[in-house]
Amino acid sequence: MISQVDPGPVRSLLTACDVEGYSRLASDEQRDLQNRLAEVQERAARNAYLVRRRALIQPSGDGELTRWPPETDVLRLTIDYLRELHTELVRVNRTLANDNQIRLRVALVDGMSEIASYGLAGEAPVVAARLVNADQTRKALIFASCCPLVVILDDRLYQDVVRQRFRGLRPDDYVHVVVRNDAKDFERDAWIAVPGCDSLVLAELMDPVDRRAGTSEPARPEAQLTDGTARLQPGPDTSAPASGGTTIVYRAPVKHRGDVVTGTKNVYGHSREKENR
Repeated sequence: MISQVDPGPVRSLLTACDVEGYSRLASDEQRDLQNRLAEVQERAARNAYLVRRRALIQPSGDGELTRWPPETDVLRLTIDYLRELHTELVRVNRTLANDNQIRLRVALVDGMSEIASYGLAGEAPVVAARLVNADQTRKALIFASCCPLVVILDDRLYQDVVRQRFRGLRPDDYVHVVVRNDAKDFERDAWIAVPGCDSLVLAELMDPVDRRAGTSEPARPEAQLTDGTARLQPGPDTSAPASGGTTIVYRAPVKHRGDVVTGTKNVYGHSREKENR
C-alpha cells in the first residue's frame, strides 16, 4: 500500500531497495527483517536530515520503491543518506548472526512518476526497478561479501552529481555498467559503488561481459570470494568508459580487513604498476 497522497505526475528522486536472500527466510525471520529494515532506513533518513514520513513508499516485502518529496536535496540523498544507510547496516549487522544480516541493493533515479491503481507509474519507477534487480547489481553484492550495501546510480545522477565531484565525491569509486534486458527492450547506462570496497576490486571481479550487459552468465570460477579472500586472475584490458569511473584491469591477492578491501595490486592497461598499502 502506498503511504502518501500526492498523485503527480511530479519530478522527484526515487530509490528502490531490495534485500538479499529474503525468500530463504522463515516467516518470523522475514517479519523481523522487515521491521529492522524499516528502522534502518528511518534512522538513516533522520541522520541525513531527510523527512522519510513525507516520502511516498511502495513496499514489496523484501524491499520498497520510494518517491521522495520533490523538494528533497539531491546531495543529501545521494551522499548523506547513503552514508548513513551504510553506517546503520553495519551497526545492526554487528548484533545479528551471519545468516540474518541485512545486505541491501539500492538504486537511485531522478525522473517523473505518478500514482496509478497498483502503484507508481512512469519511466523513473521502471528504471529504478530494472537497476536494483540488474544482474550486475546482484553480482556486486555477492562479490563484495564483506559489505552490506551496493548502490547503483542512473547515468543522469552520476553525470550531474558524482562526476562534478560535489562534496568530495570521487568518480573513481564507481564502476560503469550497461544494464540491458532484451525481453523488455530495456538498456541503460548506470554506475555501481560498494561502500567499504575498493572499486578496482569490483571492476576486476565484474568482468567486461558483466559490465556491458545484464547477462545471466555465471561468474568466472577464479573470481570467487572464499573466507574473505579474493584470488584474482589476469583479465583482458578494457577501454575507458565515457566519463570517469574505473577501467583498470589488475591481478592480486586481495584480503578483506573489517569493512575495507586491501592488498597489493599490479595494475595494467591505463596506469603503471603500483603498490597499494
